[in-house]
Amino acid sequence: MRRLIVIFVLVAITGCKPKYSGTGSIVVDKTAFTPAACHVLGRRGTGISLERDPALRIDVSLGKPEILDYGKELSGKADVQIAGAGAQTRNLGACAELRMKGEGYHEPSGRAASGHVTFACGNDVTGSLDFSGCF
Repeated sequence: MRRLIVIFVLVAITGCKPKYSGTGSIVVDKTAFTPAACHVLGRRGTGISLERDPALRIDVSLGKPEILDYGKELSGKADVQIAGAGAQTRNLGACAELRMKGEGYHEPSGRAASGHVTFACGNDVTGSLDFSGCF
C-alpha cells in the first residue's frame, strides 16, 4: 500500500509539470528561429531562455533577480544574449520588451511562467513570441 501511494505521488508530480508552448515568429541572423524549449532564468536575472537546440539559445533578461510568485507580472526593457555550442556569446543590449507572469506550477528551483517577448535587435534578432509553460 505504501509503495502504491509513493508511485501515485511521483506520477502526479511528473504529470503536473507544464509543457512549453509558443506562438509567433522570431528571426535570428536572417534565419527563422523556432524555440523547442523555454526556461525561466534563475540566478542570471529574471527572464527567459529560448532554446532551439544546444547549438542556439537566446537569453532575455530583465536584469536584477526578482522572485516570480504566482500571478505576479514582471515587465520591461530586457537585455538579449545569443549563445550556442562552440560559438561566442553575443550581448546585444537592451533590445527586447519582455512581459512574464508567474503560473501555478513551481518547484524549489523556480516557477513556471507565461508571457510575451518582442525583439527589435537590428538584423541580429527580430520578431515576437507569446509563450506559456516556460519552466
